[in-house]
Amino acid sequence: MAEPYPHQAGAAFDGIAWRYDELWTCSTVGRLQRDAVWRRLDTLFRPEDELLDLGCGTGEDAIHLEGLGMKVLALDASPEMVRVARARGAHALALSIENLASIKGHFDGAISNFGAFNCVDDLKAVRSSLAQLILPGGYLAICVLGRFCVWETLWYLLHGRPRKAFRRLRSGRVSTSLRIRVQTFLNSSAQPRS
Repeated sequence: MAEPYPHQAGAAFDGIAWRYDELWTCSTVGRLQRDAVWRRLDTLFRPEDELLDLGCGTGEDAIHLEGLGMKVLALDASPEMVRVARARGAHALALSIENLASIKGHFDGAISNFGAFNCVDDLKAVRSSLAQLILPGGYLAICVLGRFCVWETLWYLLHGRPRKAFRRLRSGRVSTSLRIRVQTFLNSSAQPRS
């Protein structure tokens, strides 16, 4: 199932898809952050659960969860990221989070790691779609980019780029190094669906 039009974030990530694991997943910071997320996810879901991985990237989370016995449908707005995820063995489709309404079925939960929801323009529409897709009692675990990131701020300050160091503190949407506009959030947590 393909997007009816190119998604801005998807197109931006197409350019780095084949290097994403080298640039992020295998980096020390990337590994530490992903391991911390997995420690939490591993307690939320059970073997045999059927999950959505929203903004799956190269499929790292989907493959981890499948290794624990879960069935995962991985989605990403970047066709190139989906190609990498499929090559690694993930069941992945090129579809943006905004187009979740086209997915059929019911899931025990959904995850979204490393800021995919920061790229979503219409969160209300996504909320409605997720309410239809996630079974009662299921979990929605979303990791978003917050307004302040200590290591990023320090990195840019040490490299003489104060404007970039504090870019997330501005309200509204901010521009990323991939030249996409994202929304930052104040906090994140996993909550059971009522």
